[in-house]
Amino acid sequence: MGNRKRKHREPLFWLEAAFIVLLLAGAYVIGSYARAKKSDSLQEVFVADHGTNVVEVTDAQGTITGSEVVDYDELISDYRNILLVGVDARDQKRIDRGANADVIMIVSINESTGKIRLISVLRDTLLRLENPGSYHKGRLYDKANSQLCYTDIADMISMINRNLDLNIKDYIVLNWLAAAQVVDTLGGIEVSIENPEVIRYMNGYLTEVNQQTGIWSEQLDGSGTYNLTGTQAVAFCRVRYAGLGDVGRTGNQRMIIERCLKKVKELILTKPTTVVRAVSIGMDSIATNLSMLELGNLAFQAGDFEIEESISFPFQYEAGEYLGQIYDLTKGVKDAVVARELADNVVQLHAYLYPEAAYAYHLPEEIKRISEDIAWMSDVKK
Repeated sequence: MGNRKRKHREPLFWLEAAFIVLLLAGAYVIGSYARAKKSDSLQEVFVADHGTNVVEVTDAQGTITGSEVVDYDELISDYRNILLVGVDARDQKRIDRGANADVIMIVSINESTGKIRLISVLRDTLLRLENPGSYHKGRLYDKANSQLCYTDIADMISMINRNLDLNIKDYIVLNWLAAAQVVDTLGGIEVSIENPEVIRYMNGYLTEVNQQTGIWSEQLDGSGTYNLTGTQAVAFCRVRYAGLGDVGRTGNQRMIIERCLKKVKELILTKPTTVVRAVSIGMDSIATNLSMLELGNLAFQAGDFEIEESISFPFQYEAGEYLGQIYDLTKGVKDAVVARELADNVVQLHAYLYPEAAYAYHLPEEIKRISEDIAWMSDVKK
């Protein structure tokens, strides 16, 4: 049950907690890994191939002195991007397809430094879909979270890569049950909730989460600091109303990851069996294409990982509704997050992810066309 405490702590977010636990404990759970829903190989996934670019060379005064050919992919080769997805999975047997994505996060690891940057893609962001077909009513553009609902994780990765010009190949998908089990095994998480409206919405979500996971937790009674159970934590982190919005929700998710990482590092040293048990319990409700060796390598590296920065994408946007002229004037997408010039946001994203390679980045023509389509459909411009 949720025991109220009267001290203030930052909230810990269930999905990122589970992810960090996975990284740290991967080397210890080889035996349980076989139970995970693993894809040995993805179907063909779109991965950005940047090739070479010609860039200007300048002197200390900024005067152009010549040019050189640079390989952008070589410049960013030390980085590994993993797509972390938290799914609204009412059917606990289907994890990597057929469910809305509550959380879409890119975990970018600089393997030479151990620095991590996190990018939360707002779930309602209007993007170009992969393989839309009849299941999207012919829509070529829709909210990002709908991709996984109608297709699968391979198309989800391709959608992110195509719209954001990235090279993601690896993924981890967790559902409600996995998240709740991990949090419970770790002994719960402390969260301070001062807004009574957040409590009200959270309790509404909790009823459904209890039913779908088969794990019962009591509803909360008034604002305060609680040691949340797993299902309470899941319910709390689904709240985007009460003035939070998706931006506020994802901001809170990212803000607490450093404390999450610190807590799990301490448990690895003091109670490693607790971490092993947490991961082992949750493996049945996790889908990933990472191999046992890759999980083990990440686990050993994770002791040196440090969350450097985190942001949400797009950087500049408007929330509202667009007409959808590309496929049918009578069909629109309500409450979409529309980037103000997707192309500019993508350039900014690459500068954030790979600052030392920003000078060599060249925006592909396809993203320029996608950006123009979105601006035309929505009438949202710079």
